[in-house]
Amino acid sequence: MTKVENTVNEKGYRLDAVAYTAQVEKTDLQDKTYIGPSVVTMSVAPSWVLNHGGLSNVKIVRLADDRTSQLLETQFSGIDTSINMVFTGTSPDGLSMFTLISVASQEVTVAPTAPPLVSLKSLGTSASSVILIPTLLLFVGFLVFLRRK
Repeated sequence: MTKVENTVNEKGYRLDAVAYTAQVEKTDLQDKTYIGPSVVTMSVAPSWVLNHGGLSNVKIVRLADDRTSQLLETQFSGIDTSINMVFTGTSPDGLSMFTLISVASQEVTVAPTAPPLVSLKSLGTSASSVILIPTLLLFVGFLVFLRRK
């Protein structure tokens, strides 16, 4: 899938997942090398689309016989009779192998980091006083609560 990844990266995306690849066989055609512009229709389960970023993240890639690839203009076309989501892509260079993929932004999200831990020594206090003070305050609060009853 390196060719697909490179093509997707060149367009400002990164490859998220591959749904499947379909090979279109060119049989009984007078000119098997060039057919002309074609419309490719591919469908996939709605759960796959939802799990991979939604409608706008689904794309079709054409893998040509000469090992080049191109990201096709891809549109959501509706739902088929099997309740699959249908996508169409216009292939200006004809038929070949096509891959239905999902893409994501090239931006890498970085998880926030926790603040650094502060050692008790650097605070100039001991572990026993750090534990004792909150415990003492809790005990005093409990006594006040009992006394009010």
